[in-house]
Amino acid sequence: MTQWKNFSDERPPLDVQLRLKVKEKDRNTDTPEPYFGKPLFKGYAVFDGRYFYPFGLMHPLPIFWTGRLDAFGREDVTARYAPWEDEE
Repeated sequence: MTQWKNFSDERPPLDVQLRLKVKEKDRNTDTPEPYFGKPLFKGYAVFDGRYFYPFGLMHPLPIFWTGRLDAFGREDVTARYAPWEDEE
């Protein structure tokens, strides 16, 4: 079973294949239907201490860490990750 961890709570391990999900933060709009943030990235990447590199590409994703998470030029994002494991 996959154990997801929030990126803001714990820094991802370096140079390990990870499942990565980045989305807008959920917002309470004071209406009966809350706003659930839309996904910005869902895939596999490796974290090098600052940037995430998707599998097979040499260019980093626009998702990085500089003391806070910045994704696609936005600060209102959340990210979670889990180590890549082959499920049988």
